[in-house]
Amino acid sequence: MATAQRTSQELGTRSSAGCREFFLDLQKLRCGDGISAASIQKAFTPCPAIAFHLIGAPTEIRTPLTEDPRVTLHSDLASAWDQWA
Repeated sequence: MATAQRTSQELGTRSSAGCREFFLDLQKLRCGDGISAASIQKAFTPCPAIAFHLIGAPTEIRTPLTEDPRVTLHSDLASAWDQWA
C-alpha cells in the first residue's frame, strides 16, 4: 500500500517539524481491494500527539478510525472549515 506508506512518512516528517494538526481532504481517494484496518491505522500513527481532520474519507478509512480520539471525521469541506476557523 504505497499511498499509506507515503502518507505516514509525510505526516512523520511534518510532525517532526512541529505540525500537530492536519486537515486531509480525502474526498477523491479510492481504496483498493484488500485494504486492512491495521494498514489504515498505521498510516495515521507517526506521532501520537497529532490531531487529524479527515474530510470525506471513504468507509474503508472512516470505520477503523472512528474510535481514535485523535481523528475528527468531516463529511465535507464546510464542516472542516468551521472547525478550523
